[in-house]
Amino acid sequence: MKSLVRNLPAKAGFALIGLGYFQVFSHLEVNPILRNYLLIMPLQVGAVAYVAYTYWQRQKEIRGSAMRR
Repeated sequence: MKSLVRNLPAKAGFALIGLGYFQVFSHLEVNPILRNYLLIMPLQVGAVAYVAYTYWQRQKEIRGSAMRR
C-alpha cells in the first residue's frame, strides 16, 4: 500500500502530461497519417530509453561482478 501512495504523484503527473499531449494534437491541423506517427513517437522514444537504460544497468552489474572475482 505504501508503494501505491508513494508512486501516486508520479502517476498523476504522467497522466496529466499524456492528457495534455493528446489534447494538443487533437486541435492541430495536420495530415492524419503524420498525426498518427507524431502521437506514437513519444511512446517509441520512451521504450527505447527504457531498454537502453536497463541494458546499461545490466552491463554495469555484469562488469562489477566480473571485477570482484
